[in-house]
Amino acid sequence: MRLIMYGRFPILFAGLIICLAAAPAQLDAANNPAVPVVISSLSTQPCADGGLPADPNLTANYLTVFFQLDSSEYRVNGIKYTMDGATSQLNDRIYVPVRYLATALGVPESGIGYDPAAESFSLQKGETLVQIAMNSKIMQVNGTPQTMDVSPVVVNERTYLPARWIAQAFGYEVEWSDFSNSVIIGNKVNFGNGLYLGDLNNGLPHGQGVYNNPGNGNRYMGEFNLGHVEGNGIYCWSNGDIYEGQFTEDHRSGWGMMYYANKDYYFGQWQNDLRNGWGKFVSATGKVERGTWLADTFSGPGQ
Repeated sequence: MRLIMYGRFPILFAGLIICLAAAPAQLDAANNPAVPVVISSLSTQPCADGGLPADPNLTANYLTVFFQLDSSEYRVNGIKYTMDGATSQLNDRIYVPVRYLATALGVPESGIGYDPAAESFSLQKGETLVQIAMNSKIMQVNGTPQTMDVSPVVVNERTYLPARWIAQAFGYEVEWSDFSNSVIIGNKVNFGNGLYLGDLNNGLPHGQGVYNNPGNGNRYMGEFNLGHVEGNGIYCWSNGDIYEGQFTEDHRSGWGMMYYANKDYYFGQWQNDLRNGWGKFVSATGKVERGTWLADTFSGPGQ
């Protein structure tokens, strides 16, 4: 759960406010939609093990890893695995148990070493050797020191390493997804006018991922279906506008919440990027329009 103060208005979220109702909303006595608020779930078909179907076009060099905060489950190229500890957030950084982080990044078991006298770990994959000591912010990459902003930690008798620093040391890119509370590690691919990091199917974004458009500064975190924004997600415009909700074929369609940079907000139904159906709009000055919307225009009773 998270409580967001947007202007004067507190809004409580359970992940995302998503109302999974395709039909027009039924209203209760207070003229609010009588439909359930639920946490979004992945809309794509799972594998037998609960992961996503692995992309048959992946090459040996391609990698996508998902570590979800406070979860012992993680995914590597669509396949789900379980750790004996959970991903943690400390000092504003995501930490993962050292052995699971290393193997997820392709480090072989033989490449994972620990020197008890020096209290240091070594991780070797191919020609890349990473060395990092407990209680130290200095990481050696092929003998070259790099200064991190955090150091390894011990949680429940397990050593945890900062995921971003270790992943970048091996040449991978890292994104954080507010949609799934996950750190995503891997190889970004060119898609459309931007860069995508996440699940792929036949070379197309499919499943969960993060898309950034450097041209306009917009960012999307959420679900994709064969190259389209489809399902539930969060879209952030460079001007400060944010939409959290449902999408159909790259458009806001279904239920969702729109936060405007000027502190207005709207919660309700959408169709093809327009407010359409039941909705409630609250301006930064406190004006409320609650009722029916048609083609982005308020047309029903309000207060």
